[in-house]
Amino acid sequence: MNPPTNWFKRFQRGFVGGFEALRARYVNVLRWALVNRPTVFYPVFALIVCSSIPGDRGYLSQQSPTQHVHIPARNASKPPTNPVESA
Repeated sequence: MNPPTNWFKRFQRGFVGGFEALRARYVNVLRWALVNRPTVFYPVFALIVCSSIPGDRGYLSQQSPTQHVHIPARNASKPPTNPVESA
């Protein structure tokens, strides 16, 4: 096979070669996962169960989206400490 002279052909052959190598590694990982099902299933199952438990530091304990937090702009002046003073 002659080496490609066109830059596009070189790029295409390099891309196809890299893609096929990645595909082969992916197929090998899937094959390993099917052969070793308990090794894959139990940690994934435990991760799903543990991530669904609400806690003090978990996602479900964060502020609700309806609560608003005031973040002043960098060049904004200080807001008044007493809202009656500004009226």
